[in-house]
Amino acid sequence: MPLTDQNILAECQYHLVEPVDNGATWPSGLWTAVEVSRALNGRQQRFLQATGVVLSRTTLPTIPNTHHFDLPEDWLVTRRLAWQGPDGSYREIPPADGWSADHAERTWLHETARRPRIYMETDPPTLRVRLAPASYDNGILHVLYVASPATLGTSGVAFTAPDEVVAPIKYGVLADLLLKRGPAFDPDRAAYCEARFSEGVEAALALLRGWS
Repeated sequence: MPLTDQNILAECQYHLVEPVDNGATWPSGLWTAVEVSRALNGRQQRFLQATGVVLSRTTLPTIPNTHHFDLPEDWLVTRRLAWQGPDGSYREIPPADGWSADHAERTWLHETARRPRIYMETDPPTLRVRLAPASYDNGILHVLYVASPATLGTSGVAFTAPDEVVAPIKYGVLADLLLKRGPAFDPDRAAYCEARFSEGVEAALALLRGWS
């Protein structure tokens, strides 16, 4: 069975010398269940965004001579975007920002092209992607992206991240809890836990790249 929020919360309680009840209560008063749940969800999201170990795919039909298109509601970060032309050809579109577009593609707001040359996500509103220049063809955008993971709590919800990388996420949660200002503040142990989280990210990236 996949690892759940209860499994990892119980381990966190064990490490922090709290009574183990799958994260339901934190009798020491150093942390609240809400704080721990926030750290758990935040660290899973950070790990998935940093590694792309779990990806989703979608296609977006486009409208000729249009720059902006809506991204999926569960979108967190794009890992790859490709353009499929009406003739079936594919071309990856690299990311850029407004400054790059204005300086490298000076006429992008006024001209159109067979296919876009760049895409931007930092300047448009949230959950929208901007293509530059706009295409005059009826192409299709293929988006490979990191989606919002399952919301974790104390009810036995499985991690979206694979079991193999849940341990680093746990250490990330511990790092956040041990950096809380007040009696719980323990920067030395927090630094150790943060290092284990970072090592987990690097290990996942190495596995995804493959060994050379």
